[in-house]
Amino acid sequence: MAKVVAPLTDTAIKALKPADKWRSDGNGLMLVIKKDGTKWWRFDYTRPTGGRNSISFGIYPVVSLLEARQLRFTAKEKLAQGIDPSEAKKESKQAVIENANTLSKVFNEWYYSKKIQDRASTTNKKDFNRFRNDLAPWLGDKHIKDIKKSEIIECLKRLDDRTGGESARKLKNLCNQIWKYALTFDIVEHNIIADIDGSTVLQKAVKKNFAHITDPEEFAELLKAIDKYKGDFVTVCALKLAPLVVVRPYNIRFMKWAEIDFEKETWTIPPQKGDDGRKQREGNRMKMNSPHIVPLSPQAIKILKDIEPLTGHTPNVFFKATSAEKLISGDTLSKALRSMGYRDKQTAHGFRHTADTLLNEAVNEDGSKKFDEAFVAAVLAHANGRNINKVESIYNKAKYLPQRKALMNWWANYLDELKTKKF
Repeated sequence: MAKVVAPLTDTAIKALKPADKWRSDGNGLMLVIKKDGTKWWRFDYTRPTGGRNSISFGIYPVVSLLEARQLRFTAKEKLAQGIDPSEAKKESKQAVIENANTLSKVFNEWYYSKKIQDRASTTNKKDFNRFRNDLAPWLGDKHIKDIKKSEIIECLKRLDDRTGGESARKLKNLCNQIWKYALTFDIVEHNIIADIDGSTVLQKAVKKNFAHITDPEEFAELLKAIDKYKGDFVTVCALKLAPLVVVRPYNIRFMKWAEIDFEKETWTIPPQKGDDGRKQREGNRMKMNSPHIVPLSPQAIKILKDIEPLTGHTPNVFFKATSAEKLISGDTLSKALRSMGYRDKQTAHGFRHTADTLLNEAVNEDGSKKFDEAFVAAVLAHANGRNINKVESIYNKAKYLPQRKALMNWWANYLDELKTKKF
């Protein structure tokens, strides 16, 4: 009896690793996984004249599972007619050459180039989705040389009308990178994207802050709601830690035990670039190219000590409750906040905005500001235009750590006081 092959699914494909080498979808179609993680479709068949042969259908996910199956169906139709799919491809070689440098093909070459592999995986994913959703359906099959500025502008405006803000500008930047790549390798003679004035054809970008609460009384209610949250223990700990450390949720998600120094009461987040000068892609990197030391208050230390027996044997602090091999998702904390009724009021990233506002509004008994705004910006690890030189100086010098630690301890105590205060 012939072996029954279970058809592939997108979920199964995404889980495949280089060690898997290949997986079959049945009827000659298989997915081959290269050492660098690239996955490409291969169709194995018997020639009408005898002998085995293979033909490539392209790279996944640029060629989807459904598209690969359609290509298999077409190839089997040719075989039923006594036509060798490989020979048919050779006979139409001129047509293939004329259409070889479609926008999709050039994008694919750029996307899998050495340069793109040096970028953060989250950035790559965003660019891939931008191309797939906002360019490929309209221009993907066109030869890149035949694409006009007006067609690019039409795609940009379509996105701009739908979303506004920065989305269309990021798409334009992606186009510029693709055309620069094509120009470098003589695929095009001119970068038409450089001739498009974004300020003329696109709406003025409007900066949107993440939803956040700045009213102390309302924020106190949120903190009390977090203490009562009934989610899984890992999520509860991450949610309680977020307002105390005021880092980007991305860094909480990728927090590693090796970065925690309980004796010094600090968490050191590594820089975006590693020792080899290449950007790290596994997450937990700082935007600035230097490490960021987060002073840990006694309240933050307690939370970490509470979860240590559960995940302390693993590299990362916050694993999913359902699997010791998977981190909490990027939306875990904000999803928890939404379930508590704070959908339009507070996001996980919004804790940084809340801290920024309340710390800068804190005053001493004589009415003077309690904290230098540069120290607040340094704690948040960003220079937002306020005393930028001073911020960078504080950010880069560990000798200012005591002042930052005092600020973070005050902040943790302030949050505890809010939860018991009668307004």
